[in-house]
Parts: sequence; C-alpha cells; structure tokens
Amino acid sequence: MLLNLLDSFGKRGVDYGLYTKQADVIDTDYLSRYFVVSEFNPILTAGKNAISINGSPFLSPNSQILMECLDAVGNVLYVEMAKYSDDGTPGNTYKESTSTIISIYVYNDTVDGVGKLTLWGTLTNGQTVKWTQNVIINKTLKNSSKVRFYQTPTFQITSDELPVLNQTVSQNLLRNQSFTGSINGFAVTPVKNTNQSTINASNIDIDYRLTLMNTSITNLTPDTSSFNSQMIGSIITLNINTIQSPSSIKNIPVSQTASYVIKNVINNNTIQIDTPYYYLDGLGNSTITNIINANFSIEYLYVNYYNSSSTYQTTNIGGTTYTIQQSYADVVYNNIRTFSGYVARHKIYRKSLSSNEDYSIIADEPIKANQLLIDDLTQNKYYNLLGSFYNQNHIAKYWFTSSNNLSMTYTPTYAVDSMLVSSSYPLSGSDYLMVKVNTAQTNRNAIYVPFDVNQFSEQSGSAYDSNFMEFNANVQYIIDVSTVIQKKFSETNAKLILYITSSSPGAKQESSYTPNFGVKIAEIDANQTGSISDFTDSYTFYTPMNNFYGTLVIVPTLCNVTLKNVSINVYGDDGFSPDIYSTKILWPVNVANETFEIKSELFDINNNLIYSDFNLIQNFDPSGSTVLLSNNQVLPTSSSIHNLTPFIQTGSMYYYRSGSLNFLYIYSGLKWVSASLY
Repeated sequence: MLLNLLDSFGKRGVDYGLYTKQADVIDTDYLSRYFVVSEFNPILTAGKNAISINGSPFLSPNSQILMECLDAVGNVLYVEMAKYSDDGTPGNTYKESTSTIISIYVYNDTVDGVGKLTLWGTLTNGQTVKWTQNVIINKTLKNSSKVRFYQTPTFQITSDELPVLNQTVSQNLLRNQSFTGSINGFAVTPVKNTNQSTINASNIDIDYRLTLMNTSITNLTPDTSSFNSQMIGSIITLNINTIQSPSSIKNIPVSQTASYVIKNVINNNTIQIDTPYYYLDGLGNSTITNIINANFSIEYLYVNYYNSSSTYQTTNIGGTTYTIQQSYADVVYNNIRTFSGYVARHKIYRKSLSSNEDYSIIADEPIKANQLLIDDLTQNKYYNLLGSFYNQNHIAKYWFTSSNNLSMTYTPTYAVDSMLVSSSYPLSGSDYLMVKVNTAQTNRNAIYVPFDVNQFSEQSGSAYDSNFMEFNANVQYIIDVSTVIQKKFSETNAKLILYITSSSPGAKQESSYTPNFGVKIAEIDANQTGSISDFTDSYTFYTPMNNFYGTLVIVPTLCNVTLKNVSINVYGDDGFSPDIYSTKILWPVNVANETFEIKSELFDINNNLIYSDFNLIQNFDPSGSTVLLSNNQVLPTSSSIHNLTPFIQTGSMYYYRSGSLNFLYIYSGLKWVSASLY
C-alpha cells in the first residue's frame, strides 16, 4: 500500500447506476465504436488517470454523455471534466484536437481489484447506447498518465546567502548505537492463524507488534535505552525462544533467528515490523502466530540532540570575525497541479556568463509536498519537524505557552514523539501554544513579533522566528493533527483550534480571520460524551485567498490534549501533484554578483520530459560574501569584487584597502581566482 496516498475524504462521483442500467444498444468494441475512446489504459493507478473521448457521427449532436467508474466493491470514483478556456478562466471543456479529456481519481480508500468503466449516450435515432470495460485498480503502481496542467507552470529563482553551520558540532552529533533486550510479539493485522498464501501485502497494512518485556521505562528514560523514532528503517534481529502454537494457545519452544525492518515505533515500549512472524505448522502451511519470548538486538545510527542555539562557521580577518556564508538558490514552481498525470521530478541547469562553459546540471530532485512546520536551518537536521515532539529539549526550544496555566510534557510512553498539554483547571480558550523557529535569542516566548520583510529574506531574526511560515493565495494546504483529547465525561464543547497568527495585511482579508488569534485553519471538536476522544490523522484542507506570513497558534478549550503529530503541508501525495513546490539548492559562485543563464525541466514518473519552457537570467551573491578564498577566508560582506576601487594595479593584480586591511586579488580571464591578506 502506498503510505503517502491519502483518502478521498468523501469525494465521490455521481452514481448514475449505469453498470446495471439497460440500454438499447450495447457497444462491445474495445475502444468503442460509438464513443471512440482514443486514450485508455485499463490499469488505473494512484492519482489522476486520463481517458480521452472523441465521439462519433452515430451519437446525437449535443447529446449528454454520462460516465461512471466503479472500484472493486462498487464505490463510484470521482470523475472530473475540466472546464477551462485557453487563458485559464472558466469556459470550454478541456479538449485536445477533437478529443474531450476526462480524469478519473484513485485515492487511498479506492478498493484495488477489478472495477468497471461505463459510458452512456444517445444515438441519432433516439436509442440509448452503453459501453462498459473492465479496469484493474492497483494503487501500488505509479501514475503514468499523460501530464496535463490546469494552467501554465511558472518558475522563479532568487539568490540567497545563508550561514554555514558549525561542522565540529554537526560531526559530533552522529554515532552508532545498539539496543538489546527481550520482547514478545503480537499479530494485529492480519490476525494470528492467517495463512501466508492468503495475504496480499499490497492491500493490507501489516501490523505486527513487538513489545519490551519486564521493563520499567518511563517518560524520563533516555531514548537510547528504549524504542525511539530514529530506529525506523533499521534492522531488528530476533533470537526466538518461545512462540504460541498456530492452532491453539499452547506455548511451544523453538530456536530460530530472524531479521525484520522496523516499520514504525508506537511508543518507547512497542514497535511495528514490516513482516509478521510465520511458523511452519504440521500441515506445511506458513502461518502467522504470536511470539512469547525472544531476545533482540538493534544497531542503528543515532543523532544526538544539540540543545544550544545554532552556531556557525566563522573566519577571522584582521581581528574581525565574519560568519562564513554559502550561496543558495531559492527555487519556486507555481501552477504545477495537474488535471491528469503526475509531476515526479525536476532538473535545473545553469551556465555562468563569466566563463565559456556550457550548461551543467546543478539539481535533479523529486518533487514532493512542502512542509511548512519545519526548521530547515537547524543543526538538528533529524529533528527539524516542529510538529514532532522528539524530546523535552525540542519542546522547550520551539514551543511556548501564553501563561503558566499550561504545561507541556514529553510523553513517549503514551506515543512516540508526543507531548501532553495540560492544565489544572478547565481552559476557557484564552490560553494558547505558539511555535517559533530558533534563529534569534530574543523574544523566545509566546508573544508574536510582527512580520519584517528584511528578516524574512535573510531568514534570521525574532520577526522571522514568528513569521517563518509562508502561505500562498489559491494554494491548497492540508493540516494533519493526531491528538487525543481528555475532558470531563459530559463535556460536549471541548475543542482544539489551530490558527495562523499574522500581521500581514492579507491575513486580515481571510474569511476565517479572528482578531484574537488570526486566521483559523483547523478545528477539532470533541462534542461527544466520554472522557477520551482519539483523533488520529485528523485532516483539514485550507486554501487561502491571499498571501501572508505567520506562525502557528494552538488553542485548547475545556480539555487537556496529547499531541502526537502536527503538520501543515502543501497538499500533494503519490499520484497528486502539489499546486506549488519550493526548494533550496546550493549554488556556488566564483565572483560577486555572478550572472547565470538558467533553464529547468519537469519529468513524469517514467523520466519522460513533460515541460521545459523555463528560462531565465539571474544574478547571485551581489555582495560577494560567499566567495571562498584560497586561504579559507571570505570577503567582508560589504565588499563587492566587481566594484573594488584599487589603490594600486599591476597587470591582473589588484591591491585593495578596506579600512585597516589590505587585500590582494588575482584576476584571470573572466573571474577572480585567488585573494589573500597581506
């Protein structure tokens, strides 16, 4: 099963009952004599699958054509007929030559197997006609339909200079780690006694759990002494001593060794593995059963959590310390949401106008849904998701409460990477949590600092920390919250509300804007009686009408909550391209304000070129602050090599004075090749 494919959330097609409806004429041709289907793949994969209909003279002019697609259990799939004119405004049906293009959506909750595609129309003589074909739905296959965009994609690049993180600190964060102990195993899905031959792994989310035995693990236990999320993807080796008989509850001794991949970590006592434990029974069947006792060992790469603020590489020039910076390209693709097919990758090529070199490739990456709740400047690259509560240090570094009425406690015994937000009295909805990234040491509290465009462009400062999330108009975002709400049994007004606090003018123009907290983007209501309500992967979609910047504020009302995950993404998953994609690419320069010709290409899942009309010219590093010198020094940020005023010039050698410092530059061809102090 595709782990990144979401459900349809109730998005269904119109049920016309066409499959069982009687027609005067049954069209039996494979690509239809009457409807003339010119683009048809009988295998429907995850995402948007295209079908093309040409029609024929047999059909009555301007008669309505109905279409219905069913999955393997008869659910009606969502079918879209795009209605956009050439300039992107509502108008004509999406056509290519004489063909009308229709898109069939396959989501995670679409049932795999044999489905039915039916077309229904009226002939010139008034008779009804029906065409039906089998389709095979297989979500494990990647979407290879022809890519068609709703609107023309656009591409932009801007120059960015960011400080270089301290290598000494970063290199000391990673180490080999081992964890051993005793476990038992329990089959959840499929259940015990299931025969392996009956299991279709593509249709079943395997859930086989291993739990630590005889432990006294608490929330304060170091994560190296328990299960933790860094183990996901690692190998666990089991020496199995006792199992439960497949045909009974009797325990039987065995002596077996097996290795599995850790698929997920439930909490610091329990993990999920990728494959159930199978035992060969007396009839020769490989059958799932439970493990009563086994010894285990796990070897994995462990990343320490760096608790201090980020530190950066520096260099000293004439007694003055400068922060070393690197040049990056901020890349943004807009309008890449597709009507059919899937944009899988992009490639970027560049050619410097300061040399005779031809184009060279500088980026070849998959296109994915961007996460907004992230600190991608942190030295803790493993711990960059702000909505994953890895440890108490991470919580204290990024999350802040509006008052002492709220407390935030790391709770790995309940769920991995989780946090309990609690209060000793019923919360009225005035107390809140605020998240901030960590580029500045000031205003580390739950007080919002208004947006500052200069700090945002530099990605540094307390104003940036409060406005690191950028929302774009007409882009669809998905908010995923996994939480457990604890409340009084009879309370039906408990809720959890998520806002984006912002000083941007566009935020106040949003329909969900509130004066107290900002733009409301999601609300989870625990309006049923009961003391505990579990909202795992509670999804909300939000599409802003305006551009704005801000930060996330979470407001619990009349409840305590355990947050297991909070994420805000541009919507997109396997088979569904996002509206927008942004990435940051390392972009070395040779001279200050170096000019590049840039082109870019988009590709489908099979590496077929689908769009290449991206060309632009852009300058990088105007100040020359990222130009690395031959003696591992950098120019002061106020200097620009192109604008130097030499006080002595000898051939291609320039001597330049900056304050009390003297620099020697050697110019060769069209670029500076070395520089040094003297």
